[in-house]
Amino acid sequence: GLLWGEDMPAAIRDRRITEQIAMQAVMEAEIALGHSPRDVSADNLGYDIESRDGESGQLRFIEVKGRRAGAETVTVTYNEIRALCNRPDTGILAIVEVDDDGEPYPPRYVWRAFEREPHFSVASVNYNIDDLLTVSEEPG
Repeated sequence: GLLWGEDMPAAIRDRRITEQIAMQAVMEAEIALGHSPRDVSADNLGYDIESRDGESGQLRFIEVKGRRAGAETVTVTYNEIRALCNRPDTGILAIVEVDDDGEPYPPRYVWRAFEREPHFSVASVNYNIDDLLTVSEEPG
């Protein structure tokens, strides 16, 4: 955004808006559950939100993926996969689809989304959204 200024391509601007809508939807879902979420996306930890469980105090590590409704794939980076693999009981892949009017669908959580880290030379992996949504659940 700093390099392009007002000349940022529409696809990139749209993706960033979709990601922000998704982040807000997950933050609101976490608050509704009685948790205390914190945006750590700028820290490049491999997840976007640290959310402290309101009852147990345990941290949940949430990687948020916002996609336009009807998208076929979601891209997950090596660092994101690795972060969730290292936190099998507390790592969550959150998927939020956003309609054409900018309204988010309710977040869907995938627990234990990844069983093992990809080869070190893999930069990212595209996953079929429908397959991930099949094994997802409501936030809880």
